[in-house]
Amino acid sequence: MMTVRMVIDILCLFITALAYGVSVPRVNPIIAFVTSGAVAVELIHRYRYRRSFRIPRWLLNTTGILFTLASLTSISLEDPLPPLIESFMVLLTIKWLEDKKARDYFQILLLSLFLFISYAFYTTAMSFLFIIAMAFLAGTLALILLSGLDKAEETQTIQPRALAHCALLAAVLLLLAIPTTFLLFFILPRTEYPLLPFLNRGSTGTTGFSSEIRLGEVSSIQESNTVALRAKIEYPKGNQLTHPLPTSSLYWRGIVFDLFDGKKWYSSFTNYHKVKRINPPKDYHVIVQKVILEPHDEPYLFCLDVPIYVFSRKESILVHEEKRVFQFRDSITSKTSYECYSTLSSQNRPHAKIGRAMDRYLYVPPDLKVKLKPLVDRFITPANILKTAYTMTRWLKHSFHYSLEKLPMSENPLEEFLFKSKRGNCEYFASALGVMLRIAGIPSRLVGGYKGGYFHRLGRYYVVLQKDAHVWVEAYTNDGKWHRLDPTPPAILDKTKHGAGKSPIFKLKLYMDLVSYFWSQMVISYDFHKQIRMFSKLGRNVQGVFRWPLNFRDLKMKQNVKNFRSKRNVWVSILVVMLITITIALKASRTRQRGSSRTPNKYFRKFTEKLRKYGIEPHSQGETVEEMALRLRNFFDNSGMKHKAESAHKVIEFAKLYSKCLYGKDGFSKEKRKMLQRLLDDI
Repeated sequence: MMTVRMVIDILCLFITALAYGVSVPRVNPIIAFVTSGAVAVELIHRYRYRRSFRIPRWLLNTTGILFTLASLTSISLEDPLPPLIESFMVLLTIKWLEDKKARDYFQILLLSLFLFISYAFYTTAMSFLFIIAMAFLAGTLALILLSGLDKAEETQTIQPRALAHCALLAAVLLLLAIPTTFLLFFILPRTEYPLLPFLNRGSTGTTGFSSEIRLGEVSSIQESNTVALRAKIEYPKGNQLTHPLPTSSLYWRGIVFDLFDGKKWYSSFTNYHKVKRINPPKDYHVIVQKVILEPHDEPYLFCLDVPIYVFSRKESILVHEEKRVFQFRDSITSKTSYECYSTLSSQNRPHAKIGRAMDRYLYVPPDLKVKLKPLVDRFITPANILKTAYTMTRWLKHSFHYSLEKLPMSENPLEEFLFKSKRGNCEYFASALGVMLRIAGIPSRLVGGYKGGYFHRLGRYYVVLQKDAHVWVEAYTNDGKWHRLDPTPPAILDKTKHGAGKSPIFKLKLYMDLVSYFWSQMVISYDFHKQIRMFSKLGRNVQGVFRWPLNFRDLKMKQNVKNFRSKRNVWVSILVVMLITITIALKASRTRQRGSSRTPNKYFRKFTEKLRKYGIEPHSQGETVEEMALRLRNFFDNSGMKHKAESAHKVIEFAKLYSKCLYGKDGFSKEKRKMLQRLLDDI
């Protein structure tokens, strides 16, 4: 049989373990090891010797104060939380080392709560919601048990049935808190910009995308199955995409590489300017992407090729007009949402003149140019730039093999790829085509981003993985347009990357991703503008509800019902009815509670009135009904009122029944209330 204190220890230890688990990645490893180890040693010592360490409380308190003061001196504005988290962990460890009373357990729960709050600044993951729910459930159960700990003896045990009853009560309290939590989440005012932006930095995710292309440095590449972005595609008038787009249209543009030094491609960071907020284009050929981008420690934003306009309410966006790429000012270190407007085309006309950038698009290191010139001359078609470009693309696509292993490793990786190994990943294919086009006098550049994605039919959005990272080529022709060329064999997208699309594990991941997507849509992306739109829409719908009965008198019923449903007023009506029903139920419950609380006083008052008829007054407020009943029976016996013997018997019977109702499980049921009233009438 477990004691009450043992159960409280287990619950508090569980909450402490959760708090340590989420806090350890944010603190000094030495502090994390010392605090966790100290708690473990304390638990082992208590298990063996049935008592805590004999450490003076003043020494522990002094240590906690000194460490807290030392931590406060190391706080920085860039990230002020780690020193505070370390202080909370040390104080929590000290509480575990002390001889604990009820107040010490309360302090353990409070310090654990501070650790959870601190971690909430670093994460928006849905998994944290489950951690908080488990901690809340265990903490509520611990508080219920703590309410009677001071009065309980050290060895007082608790029955399994009683413990289950307390656990059920804690679960009910958790369920009752959920509606209030959601209500507060949606109605609490939000600002357009974060008040403490330095606290909203998340962890950087694993990425297959890179801001540089380095050839010849790795011999193999490991693909990552983590999500890069999710995008819901719509048309300007709000019509959602119901079927997947052609694979040839799924090029997610992110960065343009225009500089090449023989082994490395990189982007020039010039001519970026801030995007001006305009009314989004309403052209029929424009598609809208509502993107939720995972952190990737780069500032680049990804849109379907070719992006026209990008909009974000949280941060200002920079655009390079000539390259048609968009980015934030700073690296993306937390989940970010934005809207992108694109036209699906393999050609794009630059919105700014190329000018001096033409030299960059034609530059090839002289020694490499000499070595590749004979190969390039085989594909040149005079006076037909596009034919030359397409001929080179087909040659690379059909004469070389795609591979993530045994990549060229040498001082001249591009030459080894073209003349020896003839195998590589998309970076080698794109680099070879880009260099060959430049040698042929055709301006070219590489574009980095993602290709493809899995269309989630249930959620109607695209999931793009990090392993979908891709590089392709753009060639500038005489018509003043950049033409997209992709020399990488297309089989990699259909077979290598999404071959497991029908497996049960893959389908399970898709369902889990759907939950994560809606979490991002409803919670993470919920900002000031969505809040304003929600309240405006709710106000219009509520007005429609009150106008609805009048419309039936003036218009035809069928048309009115159609308009009523089209405005979704049915749901608002149901919501209003539910709120009214809940209010009435709560009111009735409170009325019953008041009535049940007045019931004992009612019968006690009537009983004392009976006593006063015989001149008997209660000695004190602490006198029980049974004691007063004995006094009344003695009064009958001593006064010679033998004919009242039956009444005396009724008095004792009333007292016993009243006590049973007052302290028993059944309470003052309807039948017992009738019996009490009948006994009072007979006295």
